Amino acid sequence: MFDLEPSGLTFTKPELTAINGEPSPATMTLLQSELNGNAISVASNRGGGQFGHLALTLSGADYLAVAHEVFVTPPNPGDTPIHGAAPTAHQITESNRAFLAAKSEYKLYLAVGQALKKQLLAAVGDIYVNELAHPTLRYATATVRDLLAHLFLTYGQITSDQLKANTTELERPWDPSEPIESLWKRVQDCRAFAELGNDPILLATTVRTVLLIIEKTGVFTLDLRFFRMQAALACA
Repeated sequence: MFDLEPSGLTFTKPELTAINGEPSPATMTLLQSELNGNAISVASNRGGGQFGHLALTLSGADYLAVAHEVFVTPPNPGDTPIHGAAPTAHQITESNRAFLAAKSEYKLYLAVGQALKKQLLAAVGDIYVNELAHPTLRYATATVRDLLAHLFLTYGQITSDQLKANTTELERPWDPSEPIESLWKRVQDCRAFAELGNDPILLATTVRTVLLIIEKTGVFTLDLRFFRMQAALACA
């Protein structure tokens, strides 16, 4: 949700999850997700009108892939409305209305971008982004997209060792005293991470792995048909 009161913008996630220490692919993915959610929460009629200001946190190509329409940045309408030659009273009223609407949209776009950037800088240690800082202007000329692109390029690349560790995590034994949902969540997280690393874990492989984990508990031997169905649904 959002408002335009003097108190400013109100995001769905007022404070991003802080990244303690060096960013990683997992923490960067969460940061991107939270920023995306906040950007979407502030309405805009541009770019199809369904994704708010998501264009502030996604590249043009990524936004187009989601919205199927280009987000055109609101232009600065200037300081005063332009009425044209010999305008009528009605034309003056309409151009004033259009000018105020354009000015409001432009100011909102800037405000959302600044607020998102402030959130990102609060969540990530300065040492990890200061390569983009100007000697005197600091991050005034850097956009949220600039900062995210730098972070993903520098810290968000998934390595083969991380993919191997992800597979080990998927295969980790499950304690049946824990809710079964904890196992489904782990499976989903591991598959999502593998997908980000361009090394997806096939559904059939995942189901076999989950069934083996459950079998090793020695508790649910009579319910494997149920768990086979649940595993397939959880991994889909």
